Amino acid sequence: MGVDSDTSAPKPEGFAKSLDARGLQLLQIDAEHGIWSIDRIKTKIRVESATEGPPARATFRLFVTPNMCNPMGNLHGGCSATIIDILTSLLALSISKPGVFELGGGVSRNLNVTFLRPVPADTDIRVVVEVTQMGKRFALMRTEIRRAEDNVVCVLSEHQKVNIDPPSRSKL
Repeated sequence: MGVDSDTSAPKPEGFAKSLDARGLQLLQIDAEHGIWSIDRIKTKIRVESATEGPPARATFRLFVTPNMCNPMGNLHGGCSATIIDILTSLLALSISKPGVFELGGGVSRNLNVTFLRPVPADTDIRVVVEVTQMGKRFALMRTEIRRAEDNVVCVLSEHQKVNIDPPSRSKL
């Protein structure tokens, strides 16, 4: 039932392909250094589509494993927030410029997560991340976690990020 069963999905191209490659590389580095992250092997995470925009937008596909769930067998709220934090950072990194969200995609200022429906274990999900606004210091991103089978929204999020890059030496 995992993401691998969807053989009709096209392979990412262009911006989506570079986001897929860079994102998977960063998730691998996190795992190798013991950083709390998304297990890219078990979840079979991949980029389904992406556009530089504006607005920049990426759709990720992954599989909810039992170790991501609460005792009731549904995606844990903290795990949902982690998924949102990591994937918004990947999108911010992918559209970064020198001195603007180039180091780790910024840090969280505020993360508001609204849970609408449970997401049971062993469910394929689609995570849609969109940049609402990105300036030199702050970014606002919106995320939806949807069940892949019927595209129903289960979790909504608004994520404010702060740029932590040192000032760029270039003058505009």
